[in-house]
Amino acid sequence: MLRDGVRLFVDSKRNTSAYTVDEMSKLFLLNRYLFDVPARFKTEGPPTFGGWLGIPSGENWIDLLWPLGIANDGNLMLRDYFRGYSGPDFPALEEFDAFAKSLAAADSGI
Repeated sequence: MLRDGVRLFVDSKRNTSAYTVDEMSKLFLLNRYLFDVPARFKTEGPPTFGGWLGIPSGENWIDLLWPLGIANDGNLMLRDYFRGYSGPDFPALEEFDAFAKSLAAADSGI
């Protein structure tokens, strides 16, 4: 049901030429809120989604949780600010699917 909501949101914004960075940002944060994504994700040339500027990364890792973080009480918090966006539209649904697949694999012990 959540996936359908994301799809409908993207479709409605694109149909009215209103899929702006403001709208894409909402889905970017939603995906991080919904899924238990790690702050430090090991990668070899990450399958990143979108052209968000300022995402912390290093050699073979990227902070998938950014701009969110974990507060001292264990809750999610906004820990950084928007620094810009570059490139094609944020593929929110594709990122949603990738996070859902990773979560399902982690739950199954794969």
